[in-house]
Amino acid sequence: MNFFETVYKTLKEHQAKTLIYWSNGTSTGKSLVEKISGIRSLLLRFGTKSTEEILIATPVGENLVSAILAVMAVGAIPVLPPAGSSSFKLVKLIWQRKIRRIVVNRTSFSLQMLAFFSSLKIIEVFNVKEGGPDFSIKTVLPHQSALISHTSGSTGKPKAIYRSHKVLLAQHETLKESFPPFEEQIDFPLFPNILLHNLCTGTVSVLPDIKKFNLQFLDPAKILLQIQQQTPHTITGNVYYFKKLLSYCQLHNIKIEAVEALGIGGSPVPEGLIQELKMYFIKTDIYIIYGSSEAEPIAIRKSEEEIGNYSDGYCVGSPAPGIEISFDITGAINISENETIEPGEIKVRGKHVATTGDWLRTGDWGYMKNNKLFLTARAGNETIKNGTQHYQIEHVLHNLQGVEKAAAIVYQDGFEIYYSGTAHSEIIEKALSENFPKVIFKKISLMKDLPTDNRHYSKILYEKLK
Repeated sequence: MNFFETVYKTLKEHQAKTLIYWSNGTSTGKSLVEKISGIRSLLLRFGTKSTEEILIATPVGENLVSAILAVMAVGAIPVLPPAGSSSFKLVKLIWQRKIRRIVVNRTSFSLQMLAFFSSLKIIEVFNVKEGGPDFSIKTVLPHQSALISHTSGSTGKPKAIYRSHKVLLAQHETLKESFPPFEEQIDFPLFPNILLHNLCTGTVSVLPDIKKFNLQFLDPAKILLQIQQQTPHTITGNVYYFKKLLSYCQLHNIKIEAVEALGIGGSPVPEGLIQELKMYFIKTDIYIIYGSSEAEPIAIRKSEEEIGNYSDGYCVGSPAPGIEISFDITGAINISENETIEPGEIKVRGKHVATTGDWLRTGDWGYMKNNKLFLTARAGNETIKNGTQHYQIEHVLHNLQGVEKAAAIVYQDGFEIYYSGTAHSEIIEKALSENFPKVIFKKISLMKDLPTDNRHYSKILYEKLK
C-alpha cells in the first residue's frame, strides 16, 4: 500500500477543481499532481531510495504539500522539523537522524556550507519543472513510516512521531466517519493533518493567512476577513487561535453566520470560551476534539449546553470511532456531589493510533463517566494532593472572568497557583476556597504571561514554573 495512492486518485479526479486557497495563490488538483510529479522526478534524480528519511524544510505552501506527497510517492519518508526550529536545530536534526537529503525552496548559505563539508544533498524546488500527471507510485509495507513529525514539547523536548501508511489511512477514515464531508464543502483548517485528510476527500481547503504559518504572527483581522469573504462551512483551530478571533469579534461586534461547525483541539478547552464563541459564531455547532500527536482524534464532544461542574475536570466527550480507552489507576480524587472517582493515565489503542506497543500512553490523566472522558492532569504534574489534580483547579480558574491563563503546580505540601489576566487575587482565592475547601494553596502569583509550547501556544509548560 501507499497512503499517497488515496490522495493521488482524488487529485486526478478533481484536476480542474481548486482544492487549496493559499494566502498567495491557489492549487488545483492538476497543479498539485504536476508539482508532485516534478518533485518526484527530482528526488529520483538525486538518488532518493525507498525508506530513506528526507527532511522537508520549505515554507507552508504548495511546494511543502507537494514535497511531502512526492517523497511518499517514491516510498521515502518525509520528516517535518519541530515548530519554530532555528537553523542550528535543523542542523542538529540532520545530524541526529543521519539525513542525507533535504528539500528546500532555495538554498541558504549555511546549508551550502553544511553540504560542502558533508554528504548532505540539497534539493531545491523553487523552480522545479512540472511533470506529467501519470507516474508510478512505490508500494511499501503498511507499517512503514509515511510521515515523521514532532510533538509540541509540552512535557519536555519535542519528540518524533512516526505515522505509518496504515495509520494515516486509518486516521483519514476515522475523521471521515466522525465528520462526514459533504458536497461543495469549504473547510478552513489550522492543523496540517486536516489538510491531508481534505486532499483525500476532495474537500476545498482555505488556509489561514498567517505569516510563516506561525501563530505568533496571527492577525485576527486578516483571518476574519478571509472567513467573511470565503464563507467556509467548517473551521478548526486551537484555544490560542480562537481566543484571538473572539477578542476581535467582541471589539468590532462581528457575527459569523456561514460557519456550520467549529472544532477546537490541541489543549484543554475552557467552557467559557465555548459559550462566548457561540455568541459570535451564531449558527455554528461547536465541537471539542481531544487527541494526541500519535492519535487524532481520541474523543469528541459536541457542545450543546454548558457543563456546570468545572471542578470535575475538562470534559472532552465520547470516544472517537475505532478507539479503545484504558486507564492506569493511580489513586482517587474528589469530584462534584461528594463523589470519589479513580483517575489514571489515559491509554488508547486503535487502527489510527501510532504506537510501537499495544497501548499508547497519552501523558494525560483522567476518567470516564457516563461514557464521557474527563481530563484531570498532565504528565509531570499529575500527583494527587488532597483528593485533587491540577486540571480540576485550572478548569475552575480558566472560567473566571479576567483570567487569561492559569496553572496549578503540585508540591508535597499543596499547590502553587500562577495566572495571567486582569482578575484580582481575591477572586481567585474565593473560587479556590469554594470549590476546593480541603486543598492547601501555598501561594497565588499573578504573571504577565505563562510559558506555553511554541506550536499551539495553548499548552502550559509546567516545568518552567517550578
